[in-house]
Amino acid sequence: MAERRGTRWLRPRYIFALTALVVIATLLFTPAGDLGAYSSAITSFSARPYGARGIYEVSERLGWRVERRVTPLDTALDSRATYLILAPPIPLSAVEVGRLMDAVRSGAHALVSPAAGMPLADSLGVHRSTMSAFGSEVVGGPDSVGERTAAAQAISDAAAEAGRFDFALETDSAMHWSASTLVRVEGDDTEEPAVVSLRVGRGDVVVISDPGFFRNINAREGASTVFAVRIFEWLDPERDHPLVFDEYHQGFGERQSMPGAIRDALLHTAPGRAFLQLVAAGLILLLVYGVRPIAPLKRRSIERRSPLEHVGALARAYQQTEATRTSTQRLLRGLRRRRPLGATGALDDESYLSLVSSRKPELAADVDRVRAALARPLPAAEWVAVGAAIDHIERTIAQ
Repeated sequence: MAERRGTRWLRPRYIFALTALVVIATLLFTPAGDLGAYSSAITSFSARPYGARGIYEVSERLGWRVERRVTPLDTALDSRATYLILAPPIPLSAVEVGRLMDAVRSGAHALVSPAAGMPLADSLGVHRSTMSAFGSEVVGGPDSVGERTAAAQAISDAAAEAGRFDFALETDSAMHWSASTLVRVEGDDTEEPAVVSLRVGRGDVVVISDPGFFRNINAREGASTVFAVRIFEWLDPERDHPLVFDEYHQGFGERQSMPGAIRDALLHTAPGRAFLQLVAAGLILLLVYGVRPIAPLKRRSIERRSPLEHVGALARAYQQTEATRTSTQRLLRGLRRRRPLGATGALDDESYLSLVSSRKPELAADVDRVRAALARPLPAAEWVAVGAAIDHIERTIAQ
């Protein structure tokens, strides 16, 4: 009994319920993975060849206050900061782009490299070319930018020393910002912009086609580092604005995940809490229907006797009650079942015995003995002869 009680937890209803609870708990409480492991991310956390920790440390040593932002840009941003958004693997949302542009209009600066189709590229009207212009040389200097021409020329000269650009910039015809081209590269038949400065309100946005110059692998050569510093000087010549490296969109920091979204929806919204209450009520209902309030009684099983034991028991019972007539009827019924002689079941015992006498006249004495046993009780000694008579009848019919 103890073994059966222990195995009841292996029943399907318990196993399925436990599996469902494990799946739900896994979805709700699995922590989001660290997305900052992008091999191509230009992140200041990484000292690997494709990271940007070198530029981060150089800027800090040259007097800029450098910061890392690991939270979204969906809140009000500091208007006295320069935001570096270097081709992030995770694009900015439309809300974040709106917050960034509001900060730039109020006096902030930004260095970006948006891809085509992203909300930031649509807002600025400038994006990296979709086709690679691998190995494009710097062939043109800046536009006339007034008193800042010298700073723009320094950027162009540093770009020419840094190397070739892998991409160019494409501008929309409807772009309504005041734009100044700082670096031009060779195109198919014309010169194409590679670094553009946009005047947005009281701030500036520098759009660069190839942010690869900020990677450690290029910064080690020196010329790329000078190019990056010249751009920082263009944005913040007084070096009184902090350089904020956007690390959130490079894959770092806490972020909303699918399990987190499900957890928040279930725990912090009215429909979610109602759903959890329905689930709890359903589980209680299953528990009510699935568990018996009283433990079931063990079913008593009576071991049946074998056919041979039944024969012996019936023989002793008939002998003790001297039921010779009943015994004779049982023996005759067995004879009729085994040797029906083509007769139907509608014939009674007397008609069957008459049929036996007509077909086998030599059995007349045995048939009379059986008839006498059916008519009246016999002593045990005489009834043994009745059994012998029935046995003789069957063997004679079988010949």
